[in-house]
Amino acid sequence: MYLETREMSTEAEQQLLHNARNGNTEEVRKLLETVERKEVIANINCKGRSKSNLGWTPLHLACYFGHGQVVQDLLKCPCSVEKASWTDTLWRTNGGHFCTSHNKVGRQIRIPACVGGNTLFKFIDPLEYLRRNGDSVNDFG
Repeated sequence: MYLETREMSTEAEQQLLHNARNGNTEEVRKLLETVERKEVIANINCKGRSKSNLGWTPLHLACYFGHGQVVQDLLKCPCSVEKASWTDTLWRTNGGHFCTSHNKVGRQIRIPACVGGNTLFKFIDPLEYLRRNGDSVNDFG
């Protein structure tokens, strides 16, 4: 898969952003499969350049708009997980829900929502939250 950091420029990336935003699960899956087979070159962590998605990755869009299956499909893609930042982790928690994930040592973690009314992370650093709840920050390096 194409991992180089660059601006969004391919039709495939535009489609991925559009379909992630709109929750088009099947289209996202098909596109991810074509990228994995190297039939299409696309940066799965591309950032939008239009007014409606400026600076947002497909993962941000799918999370923000509550498209859980699209989020799961994007997270299954190795480059999406490897490149996921704390910002992506926070976006995965949307609408007052919890995100259940696994850290590098396989321990399940739950991170409370930060969008859609619950603003826990407005004053608490996510790493501090994890420390308070018994997770080692080193597990996430």
